[in-house]
Amino acid sequence: MMKANIEASVMKIESLDDEYWINRIPSDSSAFEVIYDRYLPKVSRYIHRKVSDQMATEDLTSQVFFNALDGILNGRYASRNKFAAWIFSIARTKIADYYREKQAVSLEDLHQEIGSDDHRGFEFEGNDALANCFSDLSQYEQDLLALRFSAELDFSTIALILHKNSAAIKMATYRALRNIRKKMEGYHDQE
Repeated sequence: MMKANIEASVMKIESLDDEYWINRIPSDSSAFEVIYDRYLPKVSRYIHRKVSDQMATEDLTSQVFFNALDGILNGRYASRNKFAAWIFSIARTKIADYYREKQAVSLEDLHQEIGSDDHRGFEFEGNDALANCFSDLSQYEQDLLALRFSAELDFSTIALILHKNSAAIKMATYRALRNIRKKMEGYHDQE
């Protein structure tokens, strides 16, 4: 009986929306834990796909959540926005800062990054053709696919992050997938 009550309580907590927990954060520090647990896997996975370095992923992920908490406590988060879009905007900024700092450190490091086979953090498990097709996409298309499939965000959230409308995001995502399919067909024809 007690286990059923605990499971019911957990399900109730998980069903509450982000705004409920965000509004509680100033008076209840444990409320941020719910938000953190909810978004940590997706944010971490998205960052890892973009930087491919576990230590950098952990560092950037912690920075994202620190900035999110600070933003909530200092009124920079506007509840009219979707929290997922806001936190992934923070993540994108942190990733851009990471590469800017990395570029400033050494042009040789940047050359090694460009010349590596990590294809901006996507793991293709030995499928060189797919990796090559992905790297041929524009940075915008790569970002779209990373947000859609790595971070598992819906089109409306991606639209908020990229400041576009949902229909345009959906069309651009499908166009990027179609481009990959066409390029893959070209690779198969060459074999």
